[in-house]
Amino acid sequence: AWGGLELYVGTLVVEQQRAGCKPVVVCVRGSRVESFLREHDIEVHNAPAGDYINIQALLLTRRLIRRHAALAVHSHNRLDVWTASLAVRFSNVRWLHSVYMNVAPKRDPLHRFIYRRATAVLAHSEWAAQEIRERYPIDPRRVHVVRYGIDLSPYVRSDDVRSAIRQSLGVSDGEILVGMMGRIDIQKGVREFVDSYTMLPDDIQAKVRSLLIGEPTILRSRPDGTSEYEPDSAACEEYIAAQINERKLNDRIIRIGFQREFIPYLNAMDVFA
Repeated sequence: AWGGLELYVGTLVVEQQRAGCKPVVVCVRGSRVESFLREHDIEVHNAPAGDYINIQALLLTRRLIRRHAALAVHSHNRLDVWTASLAVRFSNVRWLHSVYMNVAPKRDPLHRFIYRRATAVLAHSEWAAQEIRERYPIDPRRVHVVRYGIDLSPYVRSDDVRSAIRQSLGVSDGEILVGMMGRIDIQKGVREFVDSYTMLPDDIQAKVRSLLIGEPTILRSRPDGTSEYEPDSAACEEYIAAQINERKLNDRIIRIGFQREFIPYLNAMDVFA
């Protein structure tokens, strides 16, 4: 998929290269992360998606460490901590891990074995950093807050862009546009977002339009280039489509798919949910 985690990691790698580092990335073949990084001339190597113990990813990472005399390995999700921790074992290579999601307790013996090699764990908010210090089996001094490396300069309000996008969506100047952007996934609250429209009083509904930007979570790409969605996301998609059709909300709840250029749509919104 191409959600927040993938976007953060991709942009971080690009910024590291611009800063003079030499990033080498291991990711799943055919993923949007791979295509994004290749577009930016990042060296990419492929390993299949795996479980906690991913032998192919582990062996590939160890080879790349030796080939490039790597100074550090940086992991970005809960499965890859196993690959990273085992890859740097018996070496002086540093291991950094970024936590982007919720902070689960990990003070059991197995996680103590895995995380004791961590040079640093990076959080993106003070709240998450404190949760990690309390729940992870590492020295609290190794937990650091590093904000998301997102360039804010493109986020500029433009009345011309706002008018153009609203016109393309069929939203009048007098209507309030409430928008939500994210994967069509139960965890994201998209069902509640759609249902919430019908909870508004009738006179308010007449003044409000909803905009839902995103697509279901991709499980894998088929050989013909089409996407197969995760079952829960596909069910969420079916629920939303059924609610909109049954309640005759097709002209009130506007749906558009994934948008690589999403800033114009933020310009068009009055409220971001």
